[in-house]
Amino acid sequence: MRRRDFLRGALAGAVGAASWPWSSRADAVDPVHAAFAKARKQRPWLLGYASAEQEAFAGTAERVSGALPEGLRGVFYRNGPAAHEVAGRRYQHWFDGDGLMQAFALEDGGVRHRARFIETSKRRREREAGRPLQAGFGTHWPDLPDSGTPDDGNVANISVLPLDDALLALWEGGSAYRLDPEALTTAGPWAPDPAMQGLPFSAHPRIEPDGTIWNFGSAPWVDRLLVYHLSAGGDLRSVTPIPIEEPVMIHDFTVTERYLVFVLPPLFYRASADAHTFLGRHRWDGSRSTRILLVEKADPTRQRWLEAPAAFVFHFANAFESGDEIWLDGCFYPNADLVFEEQRKIMWGEWSSRSPLAELQRWRLPTDGGAVQIETLGGNAEFPSIDPRQVGRRYGSVSHLARIRPANAGAHPLLDGLVRIDAESGKRQEFPFPEQWLPEEHVFVPASDASAGAGWLVGTSLDFGSGRTQFQVFDAQRVADGPVGVWRLPYALPLGLHGRFRAA
Repeated sequence: MRRRDFLRGALAGAVGAASWPWSSRADAVDPVHAAFAKARKQRPWLLGYASAEQEAFAGTAERVSGALPEGLRGVFYRNGPAAHEVAGRRYQHWFDGDGLMQAFALEDGGVRHRARFIETSKRRREREAGRPLQAGFGTHWPDLPDSGTPDDGNVANISVLPLDDALLALWEGGSAYRLDPEALTTAGPWAPDPAMQGLPFSAHPRIEPDGTIWNFGSAPWVDRLLVYHLSAGGDLRSVTPIPIEEPVMIHDFTVTERYLVFVLPPLFYRASADAHTFLGRHRWDGSRSTRILLVEKADPTRQRWLEAPAAFVFHFANAFESGDEIWLDGCFYPNADLVFEEQRKIMWGEWSSRSPLAELQRWRLPTDGGAVQIETLGGNAEFPSIDPRQVGRRYGSVSHLARIRPANAGAHPLLDGLVRIDAESGKRQEFPFPEQWLPEEHVFVPASDASAGAGWLVGTSLDFGSGRTQFQVFDAQRVADGPVGVWRLPYALPLGLHGRFRAA
């Protein structure tokens, strides 16, 4: 089958399969909105899940302490869901809010911030209508259709990918959105090839040390895994469709020098008439194995499969080859309760802390077949980050967020610390943030002309005590010493998901 014919066929299937049932009943009062508003009076940390109050933001961050390190200049971009209500209705899952792109410009004069909602087709159409027009990934509104193409529901709210002359806001079920990297204005949907618009394009592309980009697309309606190979500028080199017998939810993957590594958890897509959301059509089956797909980069049609015990994973730290094994490091959960339970409850203003945290593990994958060996690499962990010069290679350390205080201690129940783990020795450093700070992902930025592992961790936090979002910088090798600089914005922004740094 020719590539363009395949893409047309897959997209046609996407449009049809995404037409969801709807009825005409409307709720007079949205119970989720009412419950969240009541809970916020008792739990001030829920500020992190309130909607952004403006369409766009611009301000100079006030320096609280420290200074920008010499050589750390550029722009730190962040994306995340930031409009959790539409016309008085509150989404029922954290992942459903419209994406807000932020840019922290690190300059000689300090830190300059700007942010703007991504003008997706969904957001534009709903603003013109003055009401929501459809539900979402985990939200069901019985009077609204969950219909249209994948890009009709595209909220572009997960991550960001800087290219040579553009900035991409990434979702994963459909197209990326192209933005102006300075003004953050939206140019429109972006796909590696015009014939691919609307096809899934993951929010976690892997960028190799030479700038080469690998990515994938996975969605039940496509019925196969799409493997994208792009140049550093985003030009398409190849796309390879790989049939998948039972579609599952895949959020991230890894690369080594010779392989692409996909972990397929037993979170199966099961179309049924009584499940009204995309998330609701997934079923966790802990009696089934996790499937692991190894794809040869030199010839993606060459693949092999492995199996491991049931596990769920959002994010990987890295993978590399060691003899006849691939060592795969990631944040593994024993099940998918977090996405089904906590990330729904939080929209009501609730948090049970019953869902297990992820554990930083190393999976040793034999490339010639055999049993997968699993080792604990650290404690609880999420949002891992490594030196980008070591992607796909043996590496020195991984930094990540973690829950450091006991589950029921402190002023909030969320992740509260930054941790650095030596990937060889397991030596650990940790920094607990002040109790009223909600830390977000911190990204490794290499120090130029320095050895691998030397650099900074840049990231944000929300101080719900003062009602301000903050930007901070850590020395990546001295996390326990605390930030070398902290800057405070004149406003609060909702908690986001992922970011990337573009050096000046």
